[in-house]
Amino acid sequence: SVLTRLQTIGKGFGDKKTIKTDDVHAAAEETKAAAGKSKNTLSSVGWGDRLRYVVENKTAEDGNYPFYLLTYVTTLTLLAFGLVWWYASNRYDGYVYGQENYADAFFAGMQLIVSQGYVDEIPDKYGLRWFYWLMIFFGVVIFAVLVGFIT
Repeated sequence: SVLTRLQTIGKGFGDKKTIKTDDVHAAAEETKAAAGKSKNTLSSVGWGDRLRYVVENKTAEDGNYPFYLLTYVTTLTLLAFGLVWWYASNRYDGYVYGQENYADAFFAGMQLIVSQGYVDEIPDKYGLRWFYWLMIFFGVVIFAVLVGFIT
């Protein structure tokens, strides 16, 4: 049994020490209490670790999963970019493409992410230029990730 094996640990190594029965019982209870927990019980498993675990397992199941995930993240970010562009451009008094309706704002964001086009008519008001740059940068990152997946 486990109890017998734990009691004989250390025998045959010169000093013939045995472990006290109370220590063995305490070790057995601790082992039972730790069953099912992570090996490092001093740290908890966070949401980031769980997310990486899920993505790793899904990728092992389906080799196309990273592409699906990239499409999902890009679509959600594109919708958010369109909404923020529409909101920020409506605060400006002059005309900025995409302020009339959400579909134009969505198209402007999609065009920037796909082509990284440059327009010098973007006003320096309400963070529009910075947001314009952020959309271009996101497009470059998405393209780099896609190339990384392919190669």
